[in-house]
Amino acid sequence: LLILNKLSLTKFDKLSDAFIDTGVGKNEECLSGAIKLIVKKAQDEPHFAAMYAALCYKLSRTPFDFEHDSKKKKKFKKMLLTECQKEFEQDTETKIANAIEGIEDEEEKALTMAIIKKHYLGHMRFIGELYKGDLI
Repeated sequence: LLILNKLSLTKFDKLSDAFIDTGVGKNEECLSGAIKLIVKKAQDEPHFAAMYAALCYKLSRTPFDFEHDSKKKKKFKKMLLTECQKEFEQDTETKIANAIEGIEDEEEKALTMAIIKKHYLGHMRFIGELYKGDLI
């Protein structure tokens, strides 16, 4: 997560290699966790959606320790698609209703609603970038 926080367009090559070298591909669970982190970061920072999509492209081209056959790219793409689909299928209105439940302050409610909507729009932008990179 620390490397993802430092990731920027100018340091992309160096830090994306460092991210891959941390062992995100040592097993399926680690890779799944890395995908979840990347999707969350892309939602939080929609202006960097292209950069996170490029990181996913780089990960899709990286051979992982737990993959022994020629389906390595398909495995990563399938895991990425599953995570994106899971996030996409969550109803925004339900998420907002659950998030603002119990909040009395109208200003805080508005802020929470805006954050959830921003995450949704960031996710759409990330999906678009993934599509442009032929990852989904």
